[in-house]
Amino acid sequence: MKKIHVMIIGILLLGIARVSDAREHLISQENNRFSEVFLKVESRDKIKIVNLDSVNHKISFMYKEREQLVAELEPGASQVIELDSPGLYDIKSQLHPEMKMTVYVPHIVKIGAERREYYF
Repeated sequence: MKKIHVMIIGILLLGIARVSDAREHLISQENNRFSEVFLKVESRDKIKIVNLDSVNHKISFMYKEREQLVAELEPGASQVIELDSPGLYDIKSQLHPEMKMTVYVPHIVKIGAERREYYF
């Protein structure tokens, strides 16, 4: 019985560890530009966008030819986004067309008993 409890606790802790593997990427907006032009993230990662400009930025992203509004950020404001689906996301400011970046969320395929991961 104790072995079963230990196994259950181990499985729960492993699940918590996997959730905590997610990272937060900090992207700033300054001088009508993002701090990154290209960013690769994992599907559990979060992207925090902070407006360091003195003007508003209306942030949206294109994914599979569909545009989705994320937020309108006032100066000093921030927004956290999470992109779960694999693929390329074009993130831009609708008010400042020169402000854009691409975020890549790779496809991950796990193969075999060794659980090797292949990204493409």
